[in-house]
Amino acid sequence: MPTGNEQLCRDYVDHMNELEPCLGLSYDAANFCMGADDQPVDLTSFYACLVSNTSCEGGTPTMTVDGCAPPVVTQVTPSAEPVSDPVR
Repeated sequence: MPTGNEQLCRDYVDHMNELEPCLGLSYDAANFCMGADDQPVDLTSFYACLVSNTSCEGGTPTMTVDGCAPPVVTQVTPSAEPVSDPVR
């Protein structure tokens, strides 16, 4: 059974697939959510934003997901000693 980010992704896919008659598209959760649990960040707020900003109003799709930015992972590497050019 999926857990973590994959489950959140699958919940989003289920939401989108419920809107298929209005949106005219459907997703395959196994394909769309592949690797979601491998992400090093919690995607709860990202998927919640996508779901809450995607709907159908009387058969017309409403998608206002521009503000739904996925979390950014910052990698910090140890600083290297500065390299100086040899004097010629």
